[in-house]
Amino acid sequence: MIHIEKIKQPMAYSISMVFATLFLYAATTKLLNYREFSLQLAQPTILRGYTDIMAWMVPVAELVVSVLLFFKTFRLQALYASFGLIVLFTTYILLILNFSDVVPCSCVGVIPALGWKDHILFNITLLALAALGIFYSKNIASE
Repeated sequence: MIHIEKIKQPMAYSISMVFATLFLYAATTKLLNYREFSLQLAQPTILRGYTDIMAWMVPVAELVVSVLLFFKTFRLQALYASFGLIVLFTTYILLILNFSDVVPCSCVGVIPALGWKDHILFNITLLALAALGIFYSKNIASE
């Protein structure tokens, strides 16, 4: 039988690398398609006054978190930040779907083929994964 202690560190690392890859890809896609990303942010009235700053803040935050995930010293904090970013993205999607007159396409999203409702399910899965990564990282830190 596999002892849970033996898999904590590899699991925390693997989960961190999933998020690092996800955020690196997402940030790169947003920056390479900056104009399209910025225009999509401006469509819903919810963020209209904050489009310019959000169009830079989101990919920069994703890049910073993804880099921090590579360092064991910052991994736990970066996993908390990953969880927080996914909560923010999910909240944004829910606000757009429920309170916006305009629902932009998710073409610049991480997985362009997914619709907004599919993104919510994907994000819930990511939240569970981040929580698991936090759990494993906390237990490693306390040993």
